[in-house]
Parts: sequence; structure tokens; C-alpha cells
Amino acid sequence: MRVLSIHGYGAKAMNTASTALLKNGYEPISPQLDYSEQPPSEILRLLMDTYEQEQCSAVIGSSMGGFFASQVTALKGCKAVLINPCMTPFVVMPRLGTKHRLFVSEYLNLMPNLSKINPDNVHVILGALDDVIDTHDFTKFYIGEKNCITVPEGGHAGSTLPLDSIIAQYGKDFFGE
Repeated sequence: MRVLSIHGYGAKAMNTASTALLKNGYEPISPQLDYSEQPPSEILRLLMDTYEQEQCSAVIGSSMGGFFASQVTALKGCKAVLINPCMTPFVVMPRLGTKHRLFVSEYLNLMPNLSKINPDNVHVILGALDDVIDTHDFTKFYIGEKNCITVPEGGHAGSTLPLDSIIAQYGKDFFGE
């Protein structure tokens, strides 16, 4: 099964989530993105095109990639796994510097898509010690506690989370195989 894997801000396309997918028999499709230079609308268009062209069946995303994974699932109705998702990039991105202010209105324009998410299609993996994203309460409320796995010792980075074993244990539930 092909899974569109979307990395976080400043991360590499082949990240911890992509590696965990490979180890568990999935085929990650992982485009390299530059969240600092590419406008959000362009990133979303690229991801939607990649999802279609590569015939993906599901999506997984970490941090900023979690935001875009939520957009893909909202628009495609596919299964999704969000890892420490940045569900409010219009708040978080400006903290990274003035350049990111240029994209705030684009992130706000994408927010209505979130109302199209079917929470039954989404699972969330959260690090309880995440020191980067502070909006996990919103994510838990919106997606529902029953679809969230919280890793007590997990931080923000995927490497602090046991993604291999979580995907091994829950992959069929996550991706609907």
C-alpha cells in the first residue's frame, strides 16, 4: 500500500515516519518540501497531485506535515495518521520569523477544509513532552480522544516516538487494510 508521507518543518523527506512505514511493509511516497519558501497553496497542490499520480491510499504527516495531511484527508476522504500535528500553522509559523508572516493569510484560507475531516478516518500520535506544538488539546478535542495515542515519554521529534511498533500494532486500523 502506498502512503503519502509528509515531513515536518526543516525535516527530510525520508524521515522517521517514512522509515517506520517501510519497516512495516508500506510504500512511503515522500516529496521534499520547503515550508519557508513554498506558499501553502502550492504545497497543498503538489501534495494533492502526488497523492493522485502515485495512487496513494492514505496519508501520514508529522508536525507541519500533519497539517497538510489533515488537508489531504479532508479533501480526499482518505485515512490519515497525524504525528504531533501543527493544526494551527497561522499561530506557529510566525514564531519562526518574520518571513513566515507572508503565508499567514494562506494558512487561514485553508482552515475551512478542516471542517470536512471525517474523524473516523484520522488517528493521531502525540508526544506528551512535545515542546514545539502547544495545541494538542485542540487536536484531541476535534479528532476525538478515542483516535489519539499519547506517548508519555515522547517529544516532538518522530525519533522520540515508537513509530515502528505503533504502526506494526495499529497499521490495519490506521490505514484500513
